Amino acid sequence: MENSKYNTHLGKRETLNQGSLTRWTLRGRPDVLAPSSSYRNKIGTWNVRTLNEPEALRCVIQEMENLERWEEYIREELYNDIREEKPIDETTDEISEITTEEMERAINSLAKGKFPGEDEIPAELLQALGPSGKQQLRILINDIYTSGTPPKDFTVGVYIPIVKVNKSNKCSDHRTISLISHASKYF
Repeated sequence: MENSKYNTHLGKRETLNQGSLTRWTLRGRPDVLAPSSSYRNKIGTWNVRTLNEPEALRCVIQEMENLERWEEYIREELYNDIREEKPIDETTDEISEITTEEMERAINSLAKGKFPGEDEIPAELLQALGPSGKQQLRILINDIYTSGTPPKDFTVGVYIPIVKVNKSNKCSDHRTISLISHASKYF
């Protein structure tokens, strides 16, 4: 997802690269982070009337502070990778292309009924592809392997906290799950 900026009646809107949040810079008010359009129907939105009411604005600001704390927790504490980097062997053999049979097995092994990632493509859609669609997907995956650069949708995860302890105020008292693109599970 690229950064995008434009002005609206509400103020300036900027879609952030860090995930599924949109930053609204309201005229004369603090920044507000809101779910991006693909997640609005799942999480909710705020309208101009709501933001003009002082109590509602305080609730939105508090929620935004909570989102910032979650982002800090995920970045620093949950995914703080302290492993040593291993040297990469530059003399690797050429990578053979993924065959149609390998791709069929991978697609059929995807679990059904799982929530899709940022790209909003469910596993069932990949499994329902016809021969032409599967061929195009195989070409795409082979191009990704050859170039070594996955699409941005493959590198984005949507994090959802699930409460482990009732009425908890700590991030560590939650289990965090990540929704990733089903198509990226080939890697």
